[in-house]
Amino acid sequence: MIRKARLLPLLLLPLALCLTGCENEEKAAVESVITRDLDKLKNLDADTAREYISAENLFPDSTATDSGQDSVEDFISNYFQNFDYKILEIKTDKDSATASLRLNTLDAQSLARDYTGAQLQSQILDVASSRQETSNKTLQDHYQLLCQLMENNDYETVENSCTIHLQKMQDTWIIQKTAALENDIIGNFITYVSNSNLLTPEETLNIYLSTIRSMSEDQLICYLNLNQYLNNGDPTADEFTSVIIDQVMSDFTYEIKETLQEGYNATVYLDVTTFDIDAVIDNYNTRYQNYLKTPESLYAGTDGRLKESLELMQECLEKSTATTTLSVSIPMVNDGKSWTIQSPEQIGNSIFGSLTESLSFDSSCDSGYDSDYDSGYDSDSDSSYDSDYN
Repeated sequence: MIRKARLLPLLLLPLALCLTGCENEEKAAVESVITRDLDKLKNLDADTAREYISAENLFPDSTATDSGQDSVEDFISNYFQNFDYKILEIKTDKDSATASLRLNTLDAQSLARDYTGAQLQSQILDVASSRQETSNKTLQDHYQLLCQLMENNDYETVENSCTIHLQKMQDTWIIQKTAALENDIIGNFITYVSNSNLLTPEETLNIYLSTIRSMSEDQLICYLNLNQYLNNGDPTADEFTSVIIDQVMSDFTYEIKETLQEGYNATVYLDVTTFDIDAVIDNYNTRYQNYLKTPESLYAGTDGRLKESLELMQECLEKSTATTTLSVSIPMVNDGKSWTIQSPEQIGNSIFGSLTESLSFDSSCDSGYDSDYDSGYDSDSDSSYDSDYN
């Protein structure tokens, strides 16, 4: 019996070695399959990249049906130029296997932040240019934007963990290309870009304000609905509109003070420094009243005084360097996709709102002169004035 007990381990040893050898063979086969695909990604193989990356998952808001093929290869060559991997562990269990890897990928979080900001800027400019279909971006548009960001910015390479699942079918190991694996391969880009809090309320408002500062006059009028404040359809008013907008935006700066956030709502408090229209109006009124006291204003008549008042107002506007700082608050809402302002007019009010009450200059500016200066004035006194003066 003792001899049989000693022989049992010796008999089991070949079986154990056989099982270990089989397991090692399976692990080697799994490693070979993984290495084959990921080496192709390292070598920027477009066909392999398409197998792992779904445009529909990357850009779920795209409503266009184009494939974006023209920019896919550029995207792949930029995104995977520093891609690398290391297989850490492989486990097999009959017809299934898992592999744990460490990946070196582009810093997807930084790219996602820049991409989200650029998307918001594009949407703002679309609205400012009266292009309301802001959501109908094609796949080509999305790929091109990502390529542009990667070409213009230096993104670091970061480490990420990854788990690959495989199934054995007809003696062949096949990688299960799931949405989770896709997200891992591209450094969790999909997770980052779908995070509604990727950009804070302050960062989002900064994008709104910096984009507004870059707008043309026509874009500003459209986006901020400035017609309700400054434009009454009169050519003279249009001219003043142009001067005022130019002055306001040239002096426009802001400083964010604090943000109060509660759930999906936030209020950003900031100091806005801009053109002091009240100082311009005070200067204009003083100079125009002095002008009305001169003989020249009498001889000019109503049309002449109107012309002088317009020229004087334009001069006061163009030469003014006075600024004023106002404390304003901008309410924001997280709609489940990102932080957003409820209406562009909220920003317009903070920048241009004071003009509504301050700037009431129009063609009736001579009426005060007519009622105050010309009261009691008749032809007899006029002839006497002319004879004495001449």
